[in-house]
Amino acid sequence: MKKIVLLFILCFGLLAGCADDPISRKYPCRFLFYTQWHPTSMIVAAMTSYNEFVRVSMGVQGTGGAYEVNVVDRKGRKETNKLTNELENRYFLNGVYLGAGGAMGSLLVGQTNFNGRVAWDALCPNCTVDYSTKYQLQWTDNPAQVKCGSCKRIYSLETGNILSGGEGHSLLRYIVTYTPGVSVQIGN
Repeated sequence: MKKIVLLFILCFGLLAGCADDPISRKYPCRFLFYTQWHPTSMIVAAMTSYNEFVRVSMGVQGTGGAYEVNVVDRKGRKETNKLTNELENRYFLNGVYLGAGGAMGSLLVGQTNFNGRVAWDALCPNCTVDYSTKYQLQWTDNPAQVKCGSCKRIYSLETGNILSGGEGHSLLRYIVTYTPGVSVQIGN
């Protein structure tokens, strides 16, 4: 009997632990950026500076060309990082998956004061349905907040929580692995 009770407690604990997972698995996300070949990228600054978030998206150079990583900061400064070698491009051969927007999606990437490095889906989790890119989150005057133009909710980039605009879902979060001088990998 003790074994059955212990097994039940163990299984319940494992299942309860799964519910607390902050990483979104609703939409696939796979992104790899080699900072060793792009050391001056705004992505590096976002990984090493607090509340300096950037929006990251992917594109293709010409027809059938190599991939490029497009980056925009909150002040509207843009950069395009062309992925010029086979290793950089090979990662995306099976498709580009940037969360709720799929291949056309984007991520908000940065370092927070309390949660370390984070990547949030750049689409409103309360308005977006089935890979639509219609509900892009917009920067606000506060560097640690974004707003949905449709539902008017304001989200914290520090925690992903809704700050105002009504009840709903928090931002979709993805795992960030940053190896200084080597790469940034984001996924779920």
